[in-house]
Amino acid sequence: MIMTKSKRNLFFPFLCLVLCLLFPAVCSKGVRQGLRLSLDAALPSLFPSLVLSSLFTKQTQKAGTRCFFIPFLLGLLCGFPVGAASVSALVREGEISKKDGEKLLFFCNNASPAFLISFCGQVVLNDIKKGFFLFLMQSTLSSLCLLFFFGKRIFSKKKTTRTAERHRSYVWELLPSALKDATSSFLYIMSCVIFFSFLT
Repeated sequence: MIMTKSKRNLFFPFLCLVLCLLFPAVCSKGVRQGLRLSLDAALPSLFPSLVLSSLFTKQTQKAGTRCFFIPFLLGLLCGFPVGAASVSALVREGEISKKDGEKLLFFCNNASPAFLISFCGQVVLNDIKKGFFLFLMQSTLSSLCLLFFFGKRIFSKKKTTRTAERHRSYVWELLPSALKDATSSFLYIMSCVIFFSFLT
């Protein structure tokens, strides 16, 4: 009997539920490891970047600054998901269209310098110079090439999606909103880490 598409879609979650019942100790261990990884590694390295990038994006939007280069810079300096979160904020605020946001993601999704230099270079390869080389090739040169091919049409456009009046805002006025956005983004990242740790 051939399994229908809807039944195939139900097979994976059903299998996971069965495994939870058969191996509760192993599954619990995976969840604990994911939670520990999120709190010990992801939270210290990602949360400050998420808050500051959200604050920076909001401030430039309130000031009326054309901020198409912000996701690119944040992608280089902070890595994923900060660059992608900045693009999402621009689309959500009406600064750019969804189609242009999808193009921006080509050169904003990079591994962070801390991951490439400190972890991959120093810990995995035992050579921090190799980490710098990875960062130069993967994040900098590849992003610049994609920026050259895809970014010109985006950056040269005149904004037509939003004509609301701009006004100056102070940092402390935007901080609560930035903290809220950063917390939401980090909880999503944390849930992904925990779930895939459970699967492994």
